Amino acid sequence: MLSTVIDMLGSENQERIEEGLTTFGKASGDLYGEDLQQGVEAVVGTFYIDTMDHPEFSPTLERAVDLLAGLGVKIIPILLKLLEGSDMKADFHIASVLGKMGGVAVDQLIAAYAENPPEVARIFILYTFGKIKSPEALKALPTLLEATLDESAEVRDTATRALGKLCENIEPESFDAAAKGAIFGKLMTLTTDTFAGIRSKAFRSLGKMARCGLIGDGQRATLENAITGALGEGENNNLWDNAYIVRMEAKKSRAFL
Repeated sequence: MLSTVIDMLGSENQERIEEGLTTFGKASGDLYGEDLQQGVEAVVGTFYIDTMDHPEFSPTLERAVDLLAGLGVKIIPILLKLLEGSDMKADFHIASVLGKMGGVAVDQLIAAYAENPPEVARIFILYTFGKIKSPEALKALPTLLEATLDESAEVRDTATRALGKLCENIEPESFDAAAKGAIFGKLMTLTTDTFAGIRSKAFRSLGKMARCGLIGDGQRATLENAITGALGEGENNNLWDNAYIVRMEAKKSRAFL
């Protein structure tokens, strides 16, 4: 049966792929060990389909994501291993699978990040934290804060984005004063990062903090001062940020003050 499913999922025919997903979904509860791994790998193989060239496959891939997410935490080690050898299209779908698992995935993801996996795996683990809509994701806050110090600009960039997503995805009452202060302080520091993409995401994430009611009056004044500087306004007219994307995000964040 498994070999038949693998053949179906490797087909270029959408109907056969759909049939393969249905068959695997029915049989997955009876699969363990290597058989389960091979089945998961076959489903992940559908993530290589380029939906820009073949948009008709988008619902099929969404179904594949939901199917894998439904298998739960037992397949997380398989998915994390696949992150290291997949292309970007597949990696984004794998992150979606992990994100849809929700808070139950957080502990394993934190542990996996602590093992210092290859850069692409670190990036997509951080990205996944930003997709989990559960207070459990706050457990990852120390990991995200540490990741903003990484040598890799891509890792720092993803961590900066994920900090803002935490603020957006989790109810404000789940954040204690220490968590809010740590996030705000880190994001303010990142508004002066050497990479424009990180500076822009820091302002965007700060805007999300403000919009979600996670900053106080004193912090609003601090953020307004940083925005004024980035835009080169008032006494800062010679100090504006030379990157348009940073100025744009700074201006957008002001709307939430």
